[in-house]
Amino acid sequence: MSDGATPAAPDHVIRPAVADDVPWIYSSWIKSYREAGEAIQKDPKVVSTRQIRYGRIPYRSFRTGYRAIMERVTGREGVVTIVACNPACREQVRGWVCGSVTPDGAVLHYAHVKSEWRQQGIAKALVMALGIAPETKVEYTNHTMLSWLLNSRLLTLPLEDVVPESWIYNPYLFA
Repeated sequence: MSDGATPAAPDHVIRPAVADDVPWIYSSWIKSYREAGEAIQKDPKVVSTRQIRYGRIPYRSFRTGYRAIMERVTGREGVVTIVACNPACREQVRGWVCGSVTPDGAVLHYAHVKSEWRQQGIAKALVMALGIAPETKVEYTNHTMLSWLLNSRLLTLPLEDVVPESWIYNPYLFA
């Protein structure tokens, strides 16, 4: 397509993220990351909506610091963010992925799909649209898929059905 959009799953279109998408992308990234920590901990005395487990950082400090990291990562050369949206209203974003692909492999920083649109192939379509093929060497920098395992029917799936066994967790590429 001439506007950079490509078909995704049925009833979705994938396009490059635009400036109007950035506030929701950052907000959903921070919220998703925080909730992943909460899901992993399952300890209401330690984790709440105002403080996260990682050293009991107050949420305001976490949000400010993490946003600075996201801005630094998304501003790196070669890092792109693409979104899946409603084809009839491209401002209605249903999910997004942030990463980079080179001839040597790929780095996947984060992927997020709104809960009501999950289990429809959107995340897989986004990862593929980013340029990650099954044979691509992939390093991923955020391990929040553990929250999916704890909070969804994915708990019954083998880990390699959620994250391919060949993918390597490398959080140091995120800093």
